[in-house]
Amino acid sequence: MRAQQLKGWEVHSVDPYSSVASHTARVTTNKDGTVLLDYPDAYFDAISLWYVLEHLANPQQVLRELSRVLRPGGYLLIAVQDFSSIQARFFGPRWLILDPPRHLWHFSPANLDMLAKRHGLRRTAMSRACVEMGPFTILQSTLNILLGNRNHLFRFLKNPRLSRGRVSWTEAGGVAASIALSTVLGPLSFLAYWGLLAIGSGDVFTAYYRKDAQ
Repeated sequence: MRAQQLKGWEVHSVDPYSSVASHTARVTTNKDGTVLLDYPDAYFDAISLWYVLEHLANPQQVLRELSRVLRPGGYLLIAVQDFSSIQARFFGPRWLILDPPRHLWHFSPANLDMLAKRHGLRRTAMSRACVEMGPFTILQSTLNILLGNRNHLFRFLKNPRLSRGRVSWTEAGGVAASIALSTVLGPLSFLAYWGLLAIGSGDVFTAYYRKDAQ
């Protein structure tokens, strides 16, 4: 956000984990899940949603509202998990980024394209590469198969409570086993990620949509 502002962009953002970003955009979320943007029509040149749409109760209404405030010819970037990927189908309920109940929806490129098209948005490009997420998703999902669907390693890295003695023996054992297995499975997961990416399968994808000119 700061880097974009330094380049002369007018930036508006929403981030519930950032006290700065959460106050820069004029957004209202209603109890029924609808989202209202307090901006005039065709206000923005570009809008991005990084792993947001799957958390929203009414994604179709959100896309309609985003299209309203996007100028004709403007771009909407959406990053989401790919529910049609080989990884999602293979790991099933043990897939790390399935993540219920926080993820209310899951998308494939085809059904996201269908929703976007209803609001005058057409995909111009797509990327499946995400090195910071893909290999680890394969690793943790594999560990879930071997050790139970508990995301031990992910939870430990996100919040290493072991150092403060706040975990059960079961949790501690799961973390220890995950770390030990990762010495072997980590490199294999990295290789698997690149192999799957080479045949067009990624855990996530970023779709670039352009609003139809009027």
